[in-house]
Amino acid sequence: MSNELFPSDDYSPRLSLDQGPDKSQESPRSPADPYLDHRKRIRGLPWLAWIVVIGLTIFVMSSHFFAEPPEPTAELSKSELLQAVYVGKLAVGISEISPEPMSTSDAQQMLQGIDVGPIEQRFCYLILTNELIGPEEALKRLAELKTKVARADISFNKNQEREIDILEDIFTQSKDEQVPQLSESDRVFLEDKLPWYGELAVNSKITKSEQRKAIFQRAKTSTIFLFGLLVLFVGMFLTGIVLFFIFLAKVLGGRLKYRVVDDSRYGAVYIETYAIWFSLFVAISIAIVASGTNGLNLGSTTLMMLLPLSALIWPILRGVALTDMLDDLGLRLRNPFVEILAGIVAYMAMLPVMLLGVLGSVVVFLLMGVLSPATTTGEFGPNGISHPIVENAFSGNPLQTILTIFFIASVLAPLTEEIMFRGVLYRTLRDGSRRSSRVASVVFAAFTSSLIFAAIHPQGLIGIPILTVLACGFCLVRQWRGSLVAPITMHALHNGLTMSMLIPMMI
Repeated sequence: MSNELFPSDDYSPRLSLDQGPDKSQESPRSPADPYLDHRKRIRGLPWLAWIVVIGLTIFVMSSHFFAEPPEPTAELSKSELLQAVYVGKLAVGISEISPEPMSTSDAQQMLQGIDVGPIEQRFCYLILTNELIGPEEALKRLAELKTKVARADISFNKNQEREIDILEDIFTQSKDEQVPQLSESDRVFLEDKLPWYGELAVNSKITKSEQRKAIFQRAKTSTIFLFGLLVLFVGMFLTGIVLFFIFLAKVLGGRLKYRVVDDSRYGAVYIETYAIWFSLFVAISIAIVASGTNGLNLGSTTLMMLLPLSALIWPILRGVALTDMLDDLGLRLRNPFVEILAGIVAYMAMLPVMLLGVLGSVVVFLLMGVLSPATTTGEFGPNGISHPIVENAFSGNPLQTILTIFFIASVLAPLTEEIMFRGVLYRTLRDGSRRSSRVASVVFAAFTSSLIFAAIHPQGLIGIPILTVLACGFCLVRQWRGSLVAPITMHALHNGLTMSMLIPMMI
């Protein structure tokens, strides 16, 4: 590794802050730094700021976690069909790529993963069954679904009843080797309610239309793209295992130096700054929702993310020098190319550790299934993690949607979230725990800021373990590098790879 990435000495540019006028409150661990003798601890109302932060965190969490559980037959959002779309495109794509026709047993084994959960997902299963096995089997499975719903003492909602009628007509006409005859309104309805699957159902085998050929070509392209992503991820993961042990050896050998000091003296100001940012973010988000702005709106999203960053004016108003704030928050740019390289290397090294987060999310998912009363969702309840941004992958101009999603996820989100969480909040927590050992302070600051970061994201309880592990990795790299460029790079890379998984749905 480059010496730029692994310096031989601690490097804290203008940041070792343990000597000053108020020596009774300084940490005894860091040496004096003549560059920072000018700093005096700024008093404030950190307790009030923490009340605001905790209150807003609970408010945001409650809006994500404690909403009323959906009815067993509540209409499923398009984003919640993500798993079904992947299975469907893979099944059809593999059938196109494979030189041999897919056997009935292979098709049944591939499709059984979506013959569970919400009713709309089971409709997707029926459409694939009609395509890969045959209309007789599809009609048989449709009858079984009606029986299961009746036994569960629930009933289909109005839209689901219409979907059943349309699918039954398609399967019956296909069985009789007739081209399905649907009204334009039924066709549009089915394609809207069941993205991709609606098109496949309308253009079943018997049609032999050009649109059907296009559907299969898109599925083939999506499958090739997904396999390419899988190869890329496996390569990064294997490289990450090697890098992880290199990092571990350097840490245990004391050769990995840190670049964030233990105390900035401005912790009270920075928690006030974070509270102001959080308040602005929540207020603007509520205002945007109240205005009726729906969907993936680049303007409103940019406003919601960037305008709250005006809170960074607060430290300047409270007497913090601009150069000091830039140093404290990791915003001073020195060698961005080296920092970007460090971020890429660190992200790959973190991939093996992220398995712990994935395992944690699986455990939470299983516990939620055990602890949730059967009457809330039953066997037809939601069975996955959804995210608002996924909803927009099924609508609008594909190229425009892809560019917008990537700009929000890989530019706006990493920039704003790293500044506030790994910059302001992490700095605040390091200051607040300065009397602890350095290791204890770093662990406390990393875990606490990461837990808050995960809690306010819309993925819900299932997403907390993986997001917490991910954010802890960002914090440790922030501690290592000092600059936010490396964590921003990691965040952008992660979101970019994650959002790439949406591309096959839009092809």
